[in-house]
Amino acid sequence: MTMPVAKLEAELLKVRFEELSDDELRAHAYSLPFKSPKQYEAIIALILRHGSTLPIIHDDPAYAERQC
Repeated sequence: MTMPVAKLEAELLKVRFEELSDDELRAHAYSLPFKSPKQYEAIIALILRHGSTLPIIHDDPAYAERQC
């Protein structure tokens, strides 16, 4: 089964974030219209690449009970 040409072209236009470096992804995000869904998607992908360096502090007593 063959794909329609329009669908193939749409697939080629999709940006594969995992193949871009951080700088390339940042440049791509900045090139998109401000506050557009695609810009948010690119920025969130960039943020999610790097884990948080902030320690997670659990102040919920129920959490402490579950950990014992």
